[in-house]
Amino acid sequence: MAQKIKRESAPGETYKLQALQEFYCSEITSYNHKLQVQHEESESRTQTQLQINYGRHWDEINNKKKIFITQLFKNDSSSSLANYLMEFTLQMPERQANYRTELVHTCRMQGRRESNTQVKVLYNDKTPFLAGLQWKDSSKPSLKKWEGSLNLDTPWLYLQTSHKLNQPHSRAYQSTVEITAAKAISVKKLVLYTYYKDKGNKKEGRIHVHTPTTTYLKASAVGHVGENFFRSHSEVVSRWNLPIKNALSVESKEKVKSLYFWIKQQKKEFNFTANYASREQPKKKRNLSVLASWMDHKAPPLLAQLNVQIEELKREKLLFQNRASLNFRHSLKLPVPRNLLLQETFTVDKRKQRYVLEVKALVNEEDETVHTLTLGYQPEAPYVTCPSVLSITSSGSRSAKRKLLSFSC
Repeated sequence: MAQKIKRESAPGETYKLQALQEFYCSEITSYNHKLQVQHEESESRTQTQLQINYGRHWDEINNKKKIFITQLFKNDSSSSLANYLMEFTLQMPERQANYRTELVHTCRMQGRRESNTQVKVLYNDKTPFLAGLQWKDSSKPSLKKWEGSLNLDTPWLYLQTSHKLNQPHSRAYQSTVEITAAKAISVKKLVLYTYYKDKGNKKEGRIHVHTPTTTYLKASAVGHVGENFFRSHSEVVSRWNLPIKNALSVESKEKVKSLYFWIKQQKKEFNFTANYASREQPKKKRNLSVLASWMDHKAPPLLAQLNVQIEELKREKLLFQNRASLNFRHSLKLPVPRNLLLQETFTVDKRKQRYVLEVKALVNEEDETVHTLTLGYQPEAPYVTCPSVLSITSSGSRSAKRKLLSFSC
């Protein structure tokens, strides 16, 4: 067994290291080998080489039982440019194996910034893996503009993408991504386009996903935002459905609030409207109305309407009267009358010392029922009365039945 180490260096320049090891055994020939290491290092370059000869004929020139390993790192960077190279090599002649990995990175630091990174793997003169990433910044002082691409090639997947992001003007952004893939999946020039614009209280956005032959998704929306309101309009069309249009409006003020929603697809349309209003003078009054409609060319329109009102009729020192009403109309298939009116009147009469609650129900504008509950609170003779009146109108005739139930305590 023999070993030898040699060092060479020059100040500020190159450092070299060479090492040699030989091992020979006449009885155990499988461990015979020769190992050589060479390491070289400078300011911009570092390289290490390893060579191993082994086997029975390890010392012969035509011996194929060898291993070569090389590792290299280069740095050619400057103040305005970053440039790196990394390389790893493995060779085994006996097994006919030749493997090499290479990484190259370049980046421009000043002016228009650009970056390029490449990774390559070679095996026996074939390229089983290849990847590249490019990026460029062409921005102006007030407007941004970026471009980039990614390339990937493997035995299972081929992928090529490009991306662009820029500002047409200071308050708008648009982005485009193009994708092409093959082998495991097949995609040909799939483009994803997005756009966003912010102009004060107006917002606008668009999305478009398509290939040269097919549109997968196309959507646009415009919105207006104010201190007390929001309004938007949008349209969506895809490969799987017909165009859908939509509108939304919301308004919220101190005494008025409203909501409007509309959606339409071809000959089908849905509307929903809700309004709320409040008034304090000259008398308190609150109104709530809700209207929903569904229209389809294949069937009659379907409607549903709800109105609720609460109002103050009288407010005096000895007399107070309040009324609430609810009116529900619809053309739906529901176990509820198509036209229902409920009205409730509550009276406080301090002169006569009584409370009166009157409830009126009108069904389909024909059947009417009135219930009155009176509570007297005189100290000497409190009482409760509950008369009811039922009126039925049918085929132009009208009849009435009256029942009076009263008791006192």
